[in-house]
Amino acid sequence: MKKLGIIIDSFSSLSKKEAQDLGFEFLSLQLEADGKLYQDGILDAKEMLETVRDAKVVATSLPTLESMENAIKTQSEKYEKVLYLGINHEISSTGKYMKTFSQDFENVYVFDNHFSGYQLVYAALLAQEEYEKHQNFDLVLEKLNFLNENSQTYILPESLDYLIKGGRLKGFKKFILKTGRLIPLIEYKLSGHVMVAKLNKTVTGALKKVFNKVLELKETFKNLEVHLISGLSEKLNSEVLELAKEFNVIVSKVCIASSVTVAHTGPNAVAIAFMPSIEEFKK
Repeated sequence: MKKLGIIIDSFSSLSKKEAQDLGFEFLSLQLEADGKLYQDGILDAKEMLETVRDAKVVATSLPTLESMENAIKTQSEKYEKVLYLGINHEISSTGKYMKTFSQDFENVYVFDNHFSGYQLVYAALLAQEEYEKHQNFDLVLEKLNFLNENSQTYILPESLDYLIKGGRLKGFKKFILKTGRLIPLIEYKLSGHVMVAKLNKTVTGALKKVFNKVLELKETFKNLEVHLISGLSEKLNSEVLELAKEFNVIVSKVCIASSVTVAHTGPNAVAIAFMPSIEEFKK
């Protein structure tokens, strides 16, 4: 039975070792903190968030061009079909470079998506399972598109500092500053853009809005995968899990946010990502 090769990047919240243990080729997005360059997914994830917290100046960049070319070449030689699942091209140029490099390899496909954190791993495992079962790559893409279209991610920063510094709030910046320190609930849109969905007076109020969104999706899909992408704030992480219990929502995976994400949202930010589970594809 022929298998599907996977290339994944550190936006998935995986470490390089975890990705390799799954048989994936791994790309490290890069973090620059106070002039020092770090490869995301190599060092301890919590330590990387602490590096962002303690740095005065942070910036992010795509993986090295050499690593992208090597990943494509290595996987294309091993597998009949290869799929790259990674950070969206609207928030990183990684996908654009991967598309350019993959043009020389007919069996490599770059899948545009708005998955976040461990959703990328979940999608990759689903793709491999479906390909091994049916040996039909078009069917794999069809199911991934369905999963992507029905996936949602909401980000809650504990403070506005990183969003304001990074210019992510744009037109909302003045409004927020004028109306008081309101908490923005950020939505990672299907298009790959990151937008302010709601402004909230409290963190709890914002989180309740997210869990209501989870319940809305549950009306369509009985089985959901709900993930917490955590930051350094144990208080905020715990509040998410406690509210999940109140809403009778099972959080099936907790993973630490990638350092390149928190460089823009802040090291204490959390995200809640949810989508239909694999069980929905077995009906």
